[in-house]
Amino acid sequence: MNYEQYGPSTASAQYFLQLAGYLGIPVIAWNADNSGLERRASQSSLQLQLAPSLEHQTAAMLSILERYKWHQFSVVTSLIAGHDDFIQAVRERVSAMQDRFKFTILNAVLVAHRGDLAALVDSEARVMLLYCTKQEAVDILTAASDLHLTGENYVWVVTQSVIETADQAPNQFPVGML
Repeated sequence: MNYEQYGPSTASAQYFLQLAGYLGIPVIAWNADNSGLERRASQSSLQLQLAPSLEHQTAAMLSILERYKWHQFSVVTSLIAGHDDFIQAVRERVSAMQDRFKFTILNAVLVAHRGDLAALVDSEARVMLLYCTKQEAVDILTAASDLHLTGENYVWVVTQSVIETADQAPNQFPVGML
């Protein structure tokens, strides 16, 4: 199964993987969306997941923050499938790292409308972890730019779902986005 699509339409891929698990059918998957599949899939020896899981992506993101000693950050998500799993994965990773590096999650913002980003304006957060689709990222980062939440004082670290394909980055993506 080779499925490189993000967003709400990924439910069919999730259904297929769940059905294959119930029927005992082995599956090799590059399920780029990953939304909520890691915990269930890791329990099944019949699924080989080749795409990076949300846990692996959050570990990489927090490693960047640790490397540059960025202790405080905010989490920004859209309504993409698995947004709750992403926030939970970040919280679990932060908790696991507390002994060696102290992180503080300042905000967890669910963006359904442009105005939802206003919560970040008065926040001390200068580092944002973003989980959404590429098109949603264009809208979110346009709104963030309008609110002056991009530029040299801000860093946006994004998941694979924002990048999708590396053909060309939209103009709305800020310079230096990781």
